[in-house]
Amino acid sequence: ALVCLTAFYQAEVGIADAPPLLPGILSIAIALGFILAGLLLHIRAFLFVGTAVFMIQVLRQVARFASESLPLWSMGIVLGIAFIWIAATFEARRTQISTLMNYWSTELEAWE
Repeated sequence: ALVCLTAFYQAEVGIADAPPLLPGILSIAIALGFILAGLLLHIRAFLFVGTAVFMIQVLRQVARFASESLPLWSMGIVLGIAFIWIAATFEARRTQISTLMNYWSTELEAWE
């Protein structure tokens, strides 16, 4: 957790003589590394910490990107369309998603 959080902090502070986006990308890569390590080694702590930091860092990078170069309303429209599409897909495939969630739930319980 300390490695991921340190990478997240460094992405916020920045690295001298580096482009502003590079520390964020490195932080995301470290989080993905922890996710892969958790999946390959079957260690939940790596998986959970990597996933949490990955989601936080991606949301932070999207917010930074939206505030610097894109109008905020266009991001809202794109996210709104995406959420509507996700909801429609979920309703159309509710039984498949429910079966998949039950499968992964039993796999996580048997992972100890």
